[in-house]
Amino acid sequence: MESASNVQASSGDYHLNITTETAREFRGMMRNFLAGTECEVVALIERSGAVIVNELKPNAAKAAPDPDSLGVLVAGLFATTQMIAGQLGEPSSPEVLCHGEECHLLVHPVSDEFALLAAFRDGVAVGVVRLHAKQVAEGMLGHLGQIMRSRSTYSPPNEAVAESTEGPFLQYN
Repeated sequence: MESASNVQASSGDYHLNITTETAREFRGMMRNFLAGTECEVVALIERSGAVIVNELKPNAAKAAPDPDSLGVLVAGLFATTQMIAGQLGEPSSPEVLCHGEECHLLVHPVSDEFALLAAFRDGVAVGVVRLHAKQVAEGMLGHLGQIMRSRSTYSPPNEAVAESTEGPFLQYN
């Protein structure tokens, strides 16, 4: 029987149940992505900023940006672009490319809930990164749909339940 590892999203609203086999598949896709693009980091990020899985190129681990540190920032960027796209009548989130002096980031939407983050240095062909991001996103999409359908609601321990009848903790009463 396949064991499931429980990944809790940072938003605290629910748990994502990802099997070991699915995580292994995602990491394999990401390793292929790194090999085919010369990117240094690739990560699957949930809309709250939680890094679900990531891979770093072995020889770039010290110089590469930390996916956990970028996760929340990228989540904010992703949410913002979703809202802007909605205001402009665009049905889907756009891809975002951020250029730095030495490092560049591509945020590629996988679904409304997830984005793929790729970090790469100067000299890496952006078109190749975009192509591989699209392929990896398509490969993950079916699994992510199943993961979202199997998510479970987060319930805090009884002592953490708020006494308030209004506000953000109302959902726990």
